[in-house]
Amino acid sequence: MAVKKILIVEDQALVRMYLCSCVEKSKECEVALTRADAALQRCGEGHIDLILMDICTENDSDGLTAAEAIKKFYPRIKIVMVTSMLEGRFLDRARRIGADSFWYKDSPSSDLIGVIEGTLQG
Repeated sequence: MAVKKILIVEDQALVRMYLCSCVEKSKECEVALTRADAALQRCGEGHIDLILMDICTENDSDGLTAAEAIKKFYPRIKIVMVTSMLEGRFLDRARRIGADSFWYKDSPSSDLIGVIEGTLQG
């Protein structure tokens, strides 16, 4: 299996480090980091297979808006929306824009790997 490039978009340092450590446990995954407002540009700079996209990010940046733009220009990139808020309006919008999966921040790390693998497999 080829190494998969995972882009993590998360503004909280502790959560970002946690997500990185979870993903890096897999020898088939390589991690890159960026902000939501720079995610679309980062996708154009090199191959990305999957994005872990925080829904609510810093400086009024919006993971849903970034995900929508990415899906428009790079529909092959899989997007896992990451959230700690179970708000229906966020989840409904994420579904409408084509998010591939969801992961809740309070779930076990083994669930995250399962979501990543399942999403990459379709």
